[in-house]
Amino acid sequence: MGVIRKITAHLLSRLRRNANLGRAARSEYAPCPFADFAERFGMPAVRDQDGPRTMEFDFGFIRTSALVDWTGNSRPIRNQISETIRDWNQACLRNPLVDTIFRHEVAVLEPGKVDVAGDRVYWLPIQESLLPPLERLPAGAHLMLGVLYIGAIDGEPIWLINCWERVTLQRV
Repeated sequence: MGVIRKITAHLLSRLRRNANLGRAARSEYAPCPFADFAERFGMPAVRDQDGPRTMEFDFGFIRTSALVDWTGNSRPIRNQISETIRDWNQACLRNPLVDTIFRHEVAVLEPGKVDVAGDRVYWLPIQESLLPPLERLPAGAHLMLGVLYIGAIDGEPIWLINCWERVTLQRV
């Protein structure tokens, strides 16, 4: 019974924290580096490599912002990611436009965050209308991304890019 109460308390606190996130204004994207997301929101950081593939949806509409560097790389969205977005949309939003909005992923680096392979590269689905202006920027441009967390596949978070802004970093 204690476990159920703990889970219920966790879900209620997340619902309260995200209760006002129904409309997407840039001010509603709480700053949170991608590398710190799992710890901050209580998500599993990585999956058990020997375990079965898992897919988790999140209906809390967690919006975060993160400072990243644009790599200049984009690609068509991977099938598994596209299917996850479709399934999340059917379970949560039921918006027929969502399936056509996310057709590409872009690669970004999180400054100062390194994994075992070097800099941490994130491939994130982006709204189609946001891609052409982004592709005109030079690689290495600093961006503030506004993203929506929709869930994870095998412990790898899926963030949808809903807005971005080029920023200039000031040296102190």
